Amino acid sequence: MSLRRTHFPQRNRILIGLSLGVIVVAAQASIGSMISARLALGQVRLVFALPGSIIDDRHAGCHE
Repeated sequence: MSLRRTHFPQRNRILIGLSLGVIVVAAQASIGSMISARLALGQVRLVFALPGSIIDDRHAGCHE
């Protein structure tokens, strides 16, 4: 079975359900890892973010 791009949110929801928390590293504000972070918050899981440069858009999601 191949994993399609549309399956990532479903897969991530399952993985988050099996985890104690999520760590977000170097995420843009509109990237899949931010979707996973929001899913984790919705499932009352811990969410950790590793901040980066405040002038680099690649870290905007972590600062959110």
